[in-house]
Amino acid sequence: MLRWAVIFFLFITLSACVTSNEASHRRPAFPLANAVTINYHSQEDGLYLIDVMLNGEGPFTFIIDSGATVSAVYPSVIQALNLDVSLDRSVQVHGIIASQERPLIDMPLIELGTLSWRDTPVVLLRPNANRNVDGVFGMDLFGGYALLFDHENQTITFLDSHKVPSKIRRSWKKVKLAFNPFAEDEYELVFAYARLGNRAKIPALLDFGSAISLQNWASARNAHLQKIRKQLEEKWRLSGAIGEFHPRVLATYESVTADEMVWYDKELYVRDLGSLDVMGVDDRPLVILGINFFKEETFLADFPGQTLYMKPKATNRTTPDAPIEEQLIDDKLSNRK
Repeated sequence: MLRWAVIFFLFITLSACVTSNEASHRRPAFPLANAVTINYHSQEDGLYLIDVMLNGEGPFTFIIDSGATVSAVYPSVIQALNLDVSLDRSVQVHGIIASQERPLIDMPLIELGTLSWRDTPVVLLRPNANRNVDGVFGMDLFGGYALLFDHENQTITFLDSHKVPSKIRRSWKKVKLAFNPFAEDEYELVFAYARLGNRAKIPALLDFGSAISLQNWASARNAHLQKIRKQLEEKWRLSGAIGEFHPRVLATYESVTADEMVWYDKELYVRDLGSLDVMGVDDRPLVILGINFFKEETFLADFPGQTLYMKPKATNRTTPDAPIEEQLIDDKLSNRK
Protein backbone atom coordinates (compact mmCIF):
# COMPACT_ATOMS: atom_id res chain seq x y z
CA MET A 1 0.00 0.00 0.00
CA LEU A 2 1.19 3.51 -0.82
CA ARG A 3 -0.03 6.23 1.54
CA TRP A 4 0.36 9.98 1.31
CA ALA A 5 0.21 12.87 3.73
CA VAL A 6 0.83 16.48 2.79
CA ILE A 7 3.51 18.14 4.91
CA PHE A 8 5.26 21.47 5.24
CA PHE A 9 8.90 20.65 4.56
CA LEU A 10 10.86 23.17 6.61
CA PHE A 11 14.55 22.47 6.17
CA ILE A 12 17.19 19.81 5.69
CA THR A 13 20.66 20.62 6.90
CA LEU A 14 23.29 20.98 4.21
CA SER A 15 25.27 18.22 5.88
CA ALA A 16 22.63 15.81 4.63
CA CYS A 17 24.40 15.91 1.30
CA VAL A 18 27.67 17.78 0.92
CA THR A 19 29.48 17.84 -2.41
CA SER A 20 32.38 19.88 -3.65
CA ASN A 21 33.09 20.98 -7.20
CA GLU A 22 36.84 20.88 -6.62
CA ALA A 23 38.54 18.37 -8.91
CA SER A 24 39.07 14.99 -7.28
CA HIS A 25 39.81 11.44 -8.32
CA ARG A 26 37.99 8.24 -7.52
CA ARG A 27 40.02 6.69 -4.76
CA PRO A 28 41.38 3.16 -4.89
CA ALA A 29 40.74 0.73 -2.06
CA PHE A 30 42.70 1.68 1.03
CA PRO A 31 44.91 -1.22 2.20
CA LEU A 32 44.38 -2.12 5.84
CA ALA A 33 46.49 -4.80 7.58
CA ASN A 34 44.05 -5.25 10.46
CA ALA A 35 40.41 -4.33 10.87
CA VAL A 36 39.73 -1.23 12.96
CA THR A 37 36.59 -1.19 15.11
CA ILE A 38 35.13 1.91 16.75
CA ASN A 39 31.99 2.54 18.76
CA TYR A 40 29.14 4.63 17.47
CA HIS A 41 26.03 6.05 19.03
CA SER A 42 22.89 7.34 17.39
CA GLN A 43 20.90 10.52 17.45
CA GLU A 44 17.20 10.26 18.09
CA ASP A 45 16.64 10.41 14.33
CA GLY A 46 19.01 7.46 13.80
CA LEU A 47 22.06 9.24 12.36
CA TYR A 48 25.38 7.57 13.19
CA LEU A 49 27.66 9.59 15.49
CA ILE A 50 31.34 8.85 16.02
CA ASP A 51 34.10 10.39 18.19
CA VAL A 52 36.92 11.96 16.18
CA MET A 53 40.19 13.48 17.42
CA LEU A 54 41.42 16.63 15.66
CA ASN A 55 45.01 17.79 16.05
CA GLY A 56 45.31 15.63 19.17
CA GLU A 57 42.32 17.30 20.83
CA GLY A 58 38.77 16.15 21.39
CA PRO A 59 36.89 14.01 21.02
CA PHE A 60 34.63 15.84 18.58
CA THR A 61 31.32 14.36 17.50
CA PHE A 62 30.90 13.75 13.77
CA ILE A 63 28.04 12.39 11.70
CA ILE A 64 29.20 9.62 9.38
CA ASP A 65 27.75 10.55 6.01
CA SER A 66 27.89 8.63 2.73
CA GLY A 67 26.11 11.58 1.11
CA ALA A 68 29.09 13.86 1.77
CA THR A 69 31.94 13.71 -0.72
CA VAL A 70 34.03 16.08 1.41
CA SER A 71 34.25 16.09 5.20
CA ALA A 72 33.22 19.26 7.00
CA VAL A 73 33.37 21.01 10.35
CA TYR A 74 31.33 23.68 12.08
CA PRO A 75 32.81 26.99 13.33
CA SER A 76 32.87 25.74 16.93
CA VAL A 77 35.66 23.33 15.93
CA ILE A 78 37.75 26.11 14.41
CA GLN A 79 37.35 28.13 17.59
CA ALA A 80 38.21 25.19 19.85
CA LEU A 81 41.38 24.42 17.86
CA ASN A 82 42.27 28.09 17.29
CA LEU A 83 42.78 27.48 13.56
CA ASP A 84 43.19 30.25 11.01
CA VAL A 85 40.63 30.41 8.22
CA SER A 86 41.74 31.74 4.87
CA LEU A 87 39.11 33.03 2.45
CA ASP A 88 41.43 32.34 -0.50
CA ARG A 89 39.97 28.86 -0.99
CA SER A 90 36.30 28.01 -1.22
CA VAL A 91 33.99 25.40 -2.66
CA GLN A 92 30.36 25.28 -3.67
CA VAL A 93 28.43 23.14 -1.21
CA HIS A 94 25.27 21.52 -2.60
CA GLY A 95 22.57 20.54 -0.14
CA ILE A 96 19.20 18.96 -0.69
CA ILE A 97 17.39 22.28 -1.02
CA ALA A 98 20.11 24.87 -1.50
CA SER A 99 23.69 25.54 -2.55
CA GLN A 100 26.18 27.96 -1.10
CA GLU A 101 29.87 28.84 -1.29
CA ARG A 102 31.89 27.96 1.81
CA PRO A 103 35.58 28.22 2.86
CA LEU A 104 37.86 25.22 2.46
CA ILE A 105 40.56 24.67 5.09
CA ASP A 106 43.25 22.05 5.74
CA MET A 107 42.88 19.99 8.91
CA PRO A 108 46.41 19.07 10.05
CA LEU A 109 45.44 15.76 11.72
CA ILE A 110 42.25 13.68 11.89
CA GLU A 111 42.26 10.50 14.01
CA LEU A 112 39.62 7.80 14.32
CA GLY A 113 40.75 4.90 16.45
CA THR A 114 44.11 3.87 14.96
CA LEU A 115 43.28 5.44 11.59
CA SER A 116 44.67 8.87 10.79
CA TRP A 117 44.60 11.41 7.96
CA ARG A 118 46.95 14.39 7.62
CA ASP A 119 46.47 17.76 5.93
CA THR A 120 42.94 16.91 4.85
CA PRO A 121 40.85 19.60 3.09
CA VAL A 122 37.56 20.07 4.95
CA VAL A 123 34.66 22.43 4.36
CA LEU A 124 33.78 25.05 6.97
CA LEU A 125 29.98 25.03 7.29
CA ARG A 126 27.72 27.67 8.74
CA PRO A 127 26.94 27.40 12.48
CA ASN A 128 24.90 24.34 13.33
CA ALA A 129 21.69 24.49 15.36
CA ASN A 130 22.52 21.03 16.70
CA ARG A 131 25.24 21.75 19.25
CA ASN A 132 25.81 18.03 19.81
CA VAL A 133 27.44 17.66 16.38
CA ASP A 134 30.82 19.15 15.46
CA GLY A 135 31.24 17.99 11.89
CA VAL A 136 30.61 15.59 9.02
CA PHE A 137 32.79 12.54 8.34
CA GLY A 138 32.56 12.08 4.59
CA MET A 139 33.42 9.74 1.75
CA ASP A 140 36.81 11.39 1.25
CA LEU A 141 37.88 9.66 4.49
CA PHE A 142 36.06 6.32 4.41
CA GLY A 143 35.20 5.77 0.74
CA GLY A 144 38.21 3.49 0.23
CA TYR A 145 37.13 1.00 2.91
CA ALA A 146 34.45 -1.56 3.50
CA LEU A 147 32.44 -0.48 6.58
CA LEU A 148 30.62 -2.99 8.77
CA PHE A 149 27.83 -1.41 10.84
CA ASP A 150 27.00 -3.79 13.70
CA HIS A 151 23.67 -2.73 15.17
CA GLU A 152 23.74 -5.16 18.09
CA ASN A 153 27.17 -4.06 19.35
CA GLN A 154 26.90 -0.43 18.18
CA THR A 155 30.22 -0.59 16.36
CA ILE A 156 31.63 0.31 12.95
CA THR A 157 34.49 -1.78 11.62
CA PHE A 158 36.78 -0.50 8.87
CA LEU A 159 37.90 -3.37 6.62
CA ASP A 160 40.13 -3.78 3.62
CA SER A 161 37.69 -4.27 0.75
CA HIS A 162 39.52 -7.45 -0.28
CA LYS A 163 39.05 -8.94 3.20
CA VAL A 164 35.26 -8.90 3.50
CA PRO A 165 34.46 -12.21 5.27
CA SER A 166 33.37 -14.96 2.91
CA LYS A 167 30.38 -15.73 5.16
CA ILE A 168 29.04 -12.25 4.55
CA ARG A 169 29.66 -12.52 0.80
CA ARG A 170 27.79 -15.83 0.69
CA SER A 171 24.86 -15.44 3.05
CA TRP A 172 23.97 -11.75 3.39
CA LYS A 173 21.63 -10.06 0.95
CA LYS A 174 23.55 -8.22 -1.76
CA VAL A 175 22.78 -4.87 -3.37
CA LYS A 176 24.98 -3.73 -6.25
CA LEU A 177 26.34 -0.20 -5.99
CA ALA A 178 27.45 2.14 -8.74
CA PHE A 179 28.87 5.61 -9.21
CA ASN A 180 26.69 8.43 -10.54
CA PRO A 181 24.43 6.98 -13.25
CA PHE A 182 23.40 10.41 -14.50
CA ALA A 183 26.71 11.81 -15.65
CA GLU A 184 30.45 11.29 -15.47
CA ASP A 185 31.54 13.45 -12.56
CA GLU A 186 34.00 13.59 -9.70
CA TYR A 187 31.57 13.52 -6.80
CA GLU A 188 32.17 9.86 -5.90
CA LEU A 189 28.74 9.31 -4.37
CA VAL A 190 27.34 5.77 -4.51
CA PHE A 191 23.98 4.65 -5.87
CA ALA A 192 21.83 1.54 -5.85
CA TYR A 193 18.79 0.90 -8.05
CA ALA A 194 15.52 0.72 -6.15
CA ARG A 195 11.96 -0.26 -6.97
CA LEU A 196 9.22 1.66 -5.17
CA GLY A 197 6.46 -0.90 -4.86
CA ASN A 198 6.36 -2.69 -8.20
CA ARG A 199 7.55 0.26 -10.30
CA ALA A 200 10.61 0.39 -12.53
CA LYS A 201 14.09 0.69 -11.05
CA ILE A 202 15.19 4.19 -10.07
CA PRO A 203 18.74 5.40 -9.20
CA ALA A 204 18.93 5.69 -5.42
CA LEU A 205 21.68 7.61 -3.65
CA LEU A 206 22.89 6.06 -0.37
CA ASP A 207 22.90 8.86 2.19
CA PHE A 208 23.60 7.78 5.78
CA GLY A 209 23.76 11.46 6.74
CA SER A 210 20.15 12.25 5.87
CA ALA A 211 17.60 11.81 8.63
CA ILE A 212 14.90 11.17 6.03
CA SER A 213 14.54 9.58 2.61
CA LEU A 214 13.35 11.48 -0.44
CA GLN A 215 12.33 11.14 -4.06
CA ASN A 216 11.88 13.82 -6.69
CA TRP A 217 8.67 14.34 -8.60
CA ALA A 218 10.18 12.83 -11.73
CA SER A 219 10.31 9.50 -9.87
CA ALA A 220 6.68 9.79 -8.70
CA ARG A 221 5.17 7.97 -11.65
CA ASN A 222 2.15 6.69 -9.79
CA ALA A 223 -1.06 8.05 -11.30
CA HIS A 224 -2.65 8.73 -7.91
CA LEU A 225 0.41 10.62 -6.71
CA GLN A 226 0.33 12.78 -9.82
CA LYS A 227 -3.35 13.39 -9.20
CA ILE A 228 -2.54 14.62 -5.68
CA ARG A 229 0.06 16.98 -7.11
CA LYS A 230 -2.54 18.41 -9.47
CA GLN A 231 -5.04 18.84 -6.62
CA LEU A 232 -2.46 20.61 -4.50
CA GLU A 233 -1.53 22.95 -7.32
CA GLU A 234 -5.18 23.86 -7.89
CA LYS A 235 -5.66 24.63 -4.18
CA TRP A 236 -2.39 26.56 -4.12
CA ARG A 237 -3.50 28.77 -7.01
CA LEU A 238 -6.98 29.26 -5.56
CA SER A 239 -5.42 30.37 -2.27
CA GLY A 240 -3.74 33.26 -4.08
CA ALA A 241 -0.24 32.09 -3.24
CA ILE A 242 2.62 33.74 -5.10
CA GLY A 243 6.00 32.45 -6.25
CA GLU A 244 6.78 28.99 -7.56
CA PHE A 245 4.74 25.91 -6.69
CA HIS A 246 6.83 23.35 -4.75
CA PRO A 247 4.55 20.61 -3.41
CA ARG A 248 5.75 18.34 -0.60
CA VAL A 249 4.09 14.99 -0.01
CA LEU A 250 4.92 12.08 2.28
CA ALA A 251 4.57 8.62 0.69
CA THR A 252 4.78 5.33 2.59
CA TYR A 253 5.62 2.31 0.45
CA GLU A 254 4.69 -1.21 1.46
CA SER A 255 7.91 -2.41 -0.13
CA VAL A 256 11.10 -0.92 -1.54
CA THR A 257 13.35 -3.40 -3.34
CA ALA A 258 17.01 -3.20 -4.38
CA ASP A 259 18.43 -6.39 -5.89
CA GLU A 260 18.19 -9.07 -3.14
CA MET A 261 17.04 -6.66 -0.41
CA VAL A 262 13.45 -5.71 0.44
CA TRP A 263 12.54 -3.01 2.96
CA TYR A 264 8.97 -2.79 4.22
CA ASP A 265 6.79 0.20 5.14
CA LYS A 266 9.33 2.92 4.36
CA GLU A 267 8.55 6.63 4.13
CA LEU A 268 9.88 8.91 1.41
CA TYR A 269 9.27 12.64 1.07
CA VAL A 270 8.34 13.65 -2.46
CA ARG A 271 9.66 17.11 -3.34
CA ASP A 272 11.71 19.02 -5.87
CA LEU A 273 15.47 18.40 -5.63
CA GLY A 274 16.65 21.03 -8.07
CA SER A 275 19.81 21.89 -6.16
CA LEU A 276 21.15 18.41 -6.97
CA ASP A 277 21.05 19.02 -10.73
CA VAL A 278 24.80 19.60 -10.34
CA MET A 279 25.09 15.80 -10.41
CA GLY A 280 23.40 15.72 -13.82
CA VAL A 281 20.01 14.67 -12.44
CA ASP A 282 18.04 17.46 -14.16
CA ASP A 283 14.45 16.21 -14.49
CA ARG A 284 15.22 12.49 -14.29
CA PRO A 285 13.99 10.17 -11.50
CA LEU A 286 16.05 10.14 -8.30
CA VAL A 287 15.61 8.57 -4.86
CA ILE A 288 17.71 9.32 -1.77
CA LEU A 289 17.85 6.43 0.70
CA GLY A 290 18.32 8.02 4.09
CA ILE A 291 18.92 6.61 7.53
CA ASN A 292 15.41 5.18 7.94
CA PHE A 293 16.51 2.42 5.53
CA PHE A 294 19.56 1.52 7.65
CA LYS A 295 18.98 2.26 11.33
CA GLU A 296 18.53 -0.81 13.51
CA GLU A 297 20.11 -2.86 10.71
CA THR A 298 23.44 -4.68 10.57
CA PHE A 299 25.05 -4.19 7.18
CA LEU A 300 28.36 -3.86 5.38
CA ALA A 301 28.96 -1.15 2.79
CA ASP A 302 31.89 -2.20 0.59
CA PHE A 303 32.50 1.02 -1.29
CA PRO A 304 35.53 -0.06 -3.38
CA GLY A 305 33.80 -3.39 -4.11
CA GLN A 306 30.61 -1.52 -4.99
CA THR A 307 28.40 -3.88 -2.98
CA LEU A 308 26.07 -3.36 -0.03
CA TYR A 309 25.54 -6.45 2.16
CA MET A 310 22.50 -6.49 4.43
CA LYS A 311 22.30 -9.04 7.25
CA PRO A 312 19.07 -11.04 6.82
CA LYS A 313 16.31 -10.69 9.37
CA ALA A 314 13.72 -13.31 10.22
CA THR A 315 10.43 -12.32 8.58
CA ASN A 316 7.31 -13.97 7.27
CA ARG A 317 6.63 -11.22 4.76
CA THR A 318 7.10 -11.62 1.03
CA THR A 319 7.03 -9.09 -1.77
CA PRO A 320 3.49 -9.06 -3.20
CA ASP A 321 3.07 -10.04 -6.85
CA ALA A 322 -0.11 -8.00 -7.29
CA PRO A 323 0.07 -4.24 -7.93
CA ILE A 324 0.22 -2.15 -4.78
CA GLU A 325 -3.01 -0.68 -3.48
CA GLU A 326 -2.95 3.07 -3.23
CA GLN A 327 -4.94 5.25 -0.88
CA LEU A 328 -4.97 8.98 -0.23
CA ILE A 329 -5.20 9.55 3.50
CA ASP A 330 -4.70 13.29 3.79
CA ASP A 331 -4.67 15.94 1.07
CA LYS A 332 -4.90 19.02 3.26
CA LEU A 333 -2.95 21.94 1.89
CA SER A 334 -0.15 22.92 4.27
CA ASN A 335 2.53 24.50 2.06
CA ARG A 336 1.02 27.95 1.63
CA LYS A 337 3.33 30.93 1.72
